[in-house]
Amino acid sequence: MPVLSPLSRLRAPRRPGRRRLTAVAATLAVVASIGVAAPAAVAENAPPVPPRPIVSGWYGYWSSDAAVASLISGHGGLVPEVNIFWWSFGGAANPLCLYASTNCGKKTATPWINAHFAGQRDALHAAGIKVYASITDLGSTRARQLSAYLATPSGRQAYADLIATWASNARVDGVDLDWENFAFNDGRATWDTTRPRWVDFIARLSTSLHARGLKLSATVPGGMKPLNNDGSPTPGAGYSVYAWDQIAGSVDRLRVMAYDYSLSRPGPIGPNDWAEQVVASAVAQVGPANAGKVWIGQPQYGRDWVDRTASGGYVTTNSPICPKNWVPNDTGLANDRVDTVRPAVARARAAAAGVTPQWDAVRGEWTYTYTASVAGTYVSATNGAKVARTCTAVRRVWFGDAASAVARASLVPKYKIGGIVVWNLEDVQPNFWTALGAFSQAIAPVPTKVAVNAPRSLTYGVPGQVTAVATSGSAPVLGATATLQWRPAGANNSNASWRPAGTGMTGVDGSVSFDVKPMAAGSWRVVVAGAQTRLLGASAPTAVAVVRSIVAARAPVTNLTTNARARIYAKVAPGARNLFVRVERLSGSRWVGVSLARTDARGLLTAVVPPTNNRGKATYRVVSYANGAFARGYSGPVTIVSG
Repeated sequence: MPVLSPLSRLRAPRRPGRRRLTAVAATLAVVASIGVAAPAAVAENAPPVPPRPIVSGWYGYWSSDAAVASLISGHGGLVPEVNIFWWSFGGAANPLCLYASTNCGKKTATPWINAHFAGQRDALHAAGIKVYASITDLGSTRARQLSAYLATPSGRQAYADLIATWASNARVDGVDLDWENFAFNDGRATWDTTRPRWVDFIARLSTSLHARGLKLSATVPGGMKPLNNDGSPTPGAGYSVYAWDQIAGSVDRLRVMAYDYSLSRPGPIGPNDWAEQVVASAVAQVGPANAGKVWIGQPQYGRDWVDRTASGGYVTTNSPICPKNWVPNDTGLANDRVDTVRPAVARARAAAAGVTPQWDAVRGEWTYTYTASVAGTYVSATNGAKVARTCTAVRRVWFGDAASAVARASLVPKYKIGGIVVWNLEDVQPNFWTALGAFSQAIAPVPTKVAVNAPRSLTYGVPGQVTAVATSGSAPVLGATATLQWRPAGANNSNASWRPAGTGMTGVDGSVSFDVKPMAAGSWRVVVAGAQTRLLGASAPTAVAVVRSIVAARAPVTNLTTNARARIYAKVAPGARNLFVRVERLSGSRWVGVSLARTDARGLLTAVVPPTNNRGKATYRVVSYANGAFARGYSGPVTIVSG
C-alpha cells in the first residue's frame, strides 16, 4: 500500500575512408573562425558545468587496444558510447557472425565474443562508456539476401531474439544496425518490398532488446538530396527504404552517415552545408520529440584525388606535356587516381609539397592542391594501343579534422540533436578532444534550480498543497515536466527511497503545484526534467515535520437529564488497536480531561463522559495521543445539553 495518495492537478567501411588546443579560449577562437557563435560567458563564481557528451563514433573490428586506450585517456567526458564493428550478416545459413573470426557457422562455446572484443568492452565500461555492437551486411555478394531473410514475421522475430540474446551474452549495452545493402546494392526496385520488413523487424528487435535493458541504434545513409525544392524533407533523405519516420519510435539512436559526399571526383568529404540539410530533414521526419535520438555523421578522414576538369579529363601540367586522354592507374596505391587519407597524412603531404591547407567555412573542411608524378596510361592515336605514361598531375585534397568536428557540432544545439558520430574514432588527431571539449563545455546545459514550498504540519488524509518554482539561469523554466516525490520519515538517504507522488508541468513563471493527501511524516522534493539546454534539477528535501491523526467524534444523544452519563463515539485515522485517546471538556477557556479510552483495531472507540451537576450546555472534544509517526489529533467540538 502506498504511503500517500496524491492528487495531481494538474564498416570495415563500405569504402576505405567511409566513413590539444590547450585552452578554452583557443578552441573558441577556432569556433569563431568557422562561423559558430560562442555562448555567453559563465559567471565567474558559477559552479563548473560538466561538458555535454556529444561525441560518439565507430571503431573497426581491426582497431587496436591502444586506439581504444587513447580515447579513454583523452576524451574528457565527451563520449557516452561507441560502436564497434562486432558482427556481420553472413547469409541465411549464418545470419550472425563474429568479425575477425574463422568460426562463422561453426559451433563454439561463445560465438558472440572473443578476447579482443571482451577486452575492449571491459576497458570502455570501466571508463563509463557504453558499447554498441554494430552488425553490418557489407558487400555486393550479399545483395538482396538480408531482405529475403526478413521476409516472414516468424523469421524476423527469430532473428530479433537471436540478436538480443547474443547482445545480452556479450554484455554490450546495445546493438547498432549498419545495413547498407538495402540502399546501395539491392536496387531501388526492392525498396517497397523491403521497407515494411525493415520497419517490422526494427519494432521486434527494439522490444527484444528493451526487455533486456539494451538499446537499439540504426545507422542510415544521409542521402544526396535531403530536402525537396520546397524545403520539405525527402523520405529517408532519399533512401526511403529506411523509413526514418516509421522507426523513430522504436530506435534509441538514428545515426546518419553524412560523409562520402565526394567519391570519384574531388570535393568535400562531408560538407557542413549539406549535413545541415540532412539534420533538418531528419528532425522533420522523426519529430521534435525524437530529435535527441539523431546523431549526425562526421568524417575524420580525407581523399587525395588527381584533379579533374569539368568535362571529366584528368588535370596534368604542361611540363612535360601529357596526352589529354591520359588516365591515372587505379591500383589502390597512394599515387593513383584517388587515395583515402587520415588527417595527419593529409597535413603531412601538404607540408612535403610546401603548400598550406585552406579552410572552407561553408563546407567545414580543409582543401589544397599540389603536384605529383602519377603513373597511368593513354590510348595511342596511331594504333589504339594502351601506352604507359607517368605524368605530373595536379592533385586535389579535401579532409576533415578537429575544426571540422567543431563545425559539425554546431548543429547539435541548433537542431537539438544528440551529437556527432565520427568515422572513425581511431583516426582522430591529438587536438580533437581538446577542441571538442572546449566547444561542448561552452554549449553545456546549465543547472536547473528548484525551490519547494510545503506546509510543515498537515493532517492525515486531509488535502494539502505542495508548490515549487523552477529557474535556470535567471529565467523561469516553462513547460517542463515536474515530478513530486515523497520519502517516508526514517528511510535511507538513497535516491531509491524516493517514491513518485504526482506530476505536473511548469507554467510561464516556472511554478507548479500538487494537491496531496499525506499519510505519514516524511519529506517532499520536486524533480524537474532536463532539456538540451538545461540539466535535470531536484529541490532539496522539505520535511513535513508533523502529520496529525485525524479524529472524528459525535454524540448519539445530545440532550440528557441532569447527572446522566453521555456517550461519545470517535474514530481515529489512521486506525489501529489500542491507540490512547482522551475526552476533554471545555471549562472556561481551558480544556480539561474527563476520561480515557482506547481504540479497537479499526480505530473506533466509545467514551463515557462522567455526569455533571450543572444544567445547560457542555462542550467536549476527543484528542488522540501522539503515536509513532503521527502527532496528536483533535476532533471538532461536540455539544451536549443537560437539564
